[in-house]
Amino acid sequence: QQPKQQESKLQCTVKVVEPQGDCTEVYLSSSSQNNIIASLDPHVNFSTSQRLEIFIDIDKVHLFETGDTGENISLS
Repeated sequence: QQPKQQESKLQCTVKVVEPQGDCTEVYLSSSSQNNIIASLDPHVNFSTSQRLEIFIDIDKVHLFETGDTGENISLS
């Protein structure tokens, strides 16, 4: 494994899978109880309650404030 992947590894559980045509939105809950929404290849199948180990590419992630505003804090 590359060091960058090792640092950004998370254990997650699939909560919701929403096919969108050109991508699939996968709603995940991490082992630290953080919620993650991933836009993934539509040809990969996921199922609810499936456990995954994911790697986050920090250069491509977008972070949003929780609550009503949903402000993009990646731009701050």
